[in-house]
Amino acid sequence: MQRWLRFLYVLFILSIPLKNVVFQVSIGLINLLFLITIFQGREAVLFLKSLRWLCLCLACLAFSMALSSILGITGMEGWREVLKHVLRFWLFLLATIYFLRQGWISRAFVGRWVLAVLFFHAVLGWIQFFWAEDFFRFIGDMDWGGRLTGVLANPNSYGFLMALAVVCSFSLVIGRRQEQGKGFLQSVFLILLFVMAFWPLLQSGSRGAWLGALAGACAAGSAVRGFWLQKSTVLLGITVAGLVAFAFRTSLIFQERVQALLAGDSSYRTEVWKDCWAYILHSPFWGYGIEAYRRMDRVYAEVAAPHNIFLSILLEMGLIGLLAYLFFFVLVLGRLFSSPENRRLRPVFLGVFTVLVVYGQFGGTMITDKIYLSFWYLLVALIWAKREDPPLIFKS
Repeated sequence: MQRWLRFLYVLFILSIPLKNVVFQVSIGLINLLFLITIFQGREAVLFLKSLRWLCLCLACLAFSMALSSILGITGMEGWREVLKHVLRFWLFLLATIYFLRQGWISRAFVGRWVLAVLFFHAVLGWIQFFWAEDFFRFIGDMDWGGRLTGVLANPNSYGFLMALAVVCSFSLVIGRRQEQGKGFLQSVFLILLFVMAFWPLLQSGSRGAWLGALAGACAAGSAVRGFWLQKSTVLLGITVAGLVAFAFRTSLIFQERVQALLAGDSSYRTEVWKDCWAYILHSPFWGYGIEAYRRMDRVYAEVAAPHNIFLSILLEMGLIGLLAYLFFFVLVLGRLFSSPENRRLRPVFLGVFTVLVVYGQFGGTMITDKIYLSFWYLLVALIWAKREDPPLIFKS
């Protein structure tokens, strides 16, 4: 059973960037196995009691989603999105916490496979960079002007993956420095991952991913005592600044994206945000329903999402939904900082949390973006992986 479960998690992690049939089947089987296991052992009530605050938060989110679907404009389409989200991602969150606590999978197991997948996609970025800018053009129909996309067909999503790779490798390395002499080969791999992901991150041209990586690295460094006062930190900062300057001098894509940013080019986002805000003011409390923006008269017909998680929440679920999600974010941070079990991995957890929130100001949604949500709920599951209440009797 454990081998089968681990195989399913490997398939799931491998397929996150692709969002294909393997992704759907693997997450569905993980959830089904969880339901069978927990109800056969009659442990559901005890397990949910051990997650009382998390379950309360999910209940608040469910209430806001249901209210917006009832009072909004999306009708059955909105209800279908809510149902898919709950049955796919919330059930996966509970399943992963349960299996982690049972010992059927471990934090190390999940982390290693996530790093392996990020490394693989960094390698694909280098292949695309050296081979030809249209090496993976057959994946998607849009011409992104030579920006790296890997096999994701979207440079912003690819940049998001590379931002995660940079922050995960960086935060794990600085965390390992507190354990001198341990894990030499792992440290070499993490440094290699950082180097391999840094250049594709710049070449993706995703400015939201750049900002997310910078903020995530700063947050991770802040979680390590005395990190910013070390000479090696200054040297690292000078090295990274030199690489960025080198990229600006040698990479036309990077140069164009930076110059466009300095010239005030927001890649249509400010216009979309103003458009969304005008709609929000007309229904501020419960919103218009999940995926409502697709049904509205939009400033850009081809842009069907607000490209900002908070505006998306306000538009779809109103102030009630925003308060529920703020409760969710505060709860995650509270668990991250209050749990002794998370102290060792706090830099990487805080770094990834920061990447998710900062990147979410420019892309991603909290309801339908499979790549973005997969990493969100993996992070939350890993933060809740350990029990701190009196041990419950879970039969393996």
